Amino acid sequence: MDEPRLLGKIFELGLTYDQIRDRDLELTRLFRVTGTPTVIILDANGEVAYKSHEAPQSWKAYL
Repeated sequence: MDEPRLLGKIFELGLTYDQIRDRDLELTRLFRVTGTPTVIILDANGEVAYKSHEAPQSWKAYL
């Protein structure tokens, strides 16, 4: 998907969290991503606190 269409879709869906395009697959390999979308939440120490193909039912524990 080209950049303008992607940004339009992000705006249309009202997504307010960071979106990352991993064109060189560096993050895909690092976090062992097996599909998209993948939601990864890092804790204050940079460790993976949550990883799934769906957003958590409650974000409260990660804020």
